[in-house]
Amino acid sequence: MGNIDDLKDYDDKLIYFIIFNISLFLLINYNFKTIVDCYGIISLFLSVPVLYLPVYLLNNIIPADWKFWILYYNKNPHRFASDIFTRLRQGKIKYNKKDIDLNLIFKNYRTPNDSFEEDSLWYEIYQKNRYDPKVYQQHKLFLLSRDFTAIILPLTMLFSIVVYYLGISLDNIFIFLGISLIEIVIFRYIAIKQNEKFALSVLQEETYSLKEEKNGNIEY
Repeated sequence: MGNIDDLKDYDDKLIYFIIFNISLFLLINYNFKTIVDCYGIISLFLSVPVLYLPVYLLNNIIPADWKFWILYYNKNPHRFASDIFTRLRQGKIKYNKKDIDLNLIFKNYRTPNDSFEEDSLWYEIYQKNRYDPKVYQQHKLFLLSRDFTAIILPLTMLFSIVVYYLGISLDNIFIFLGISLIEIVIFRYIAIKQNEKFALSVLQEETYSLKEEKNGNIEY
């Protein structure tokens, strides 16, 4: 069973992602000889304190609402699952009906009539299953992919400022901005899909639990 306090215990992965983007930035703007000649300066930028700074800013300065807005700019950040049941019933999210029984869930809880009730019902079910290993792991994967998406923007701004002050050509700036935009599109898509999997994992575990209770076997 995962500890809910360790959900965001993935700073090392964020640092690897930052190193990847720094390396990409160097390869776009400098040749190999220049990189070797400037090894001392580059190694300073790749030192742990410098690399941890963007992670610290991401975890402590950038609000969660802003991270959510990047993924769902047209949704209320405090109503995470406001349309989850509607989308499932309309077939907008693919799922296995053997694993997720909406009728069984509604029978044991209630049928939501609006977006507020949908969000409240999902969150109530999540609170019951939040420590389940599958739910915990999927929640962590969603948060990681969300933070990958969120950290690209400040990194892009930082690198653009560095490029400007170093007098590097505008062509290279546009190339890096283009790559950053592609990264944002890709990781935003991944984060949204991971979010859907997280939401479904909660309903899946609840379906299993309700079926076991119905069969008289609460342990599963």
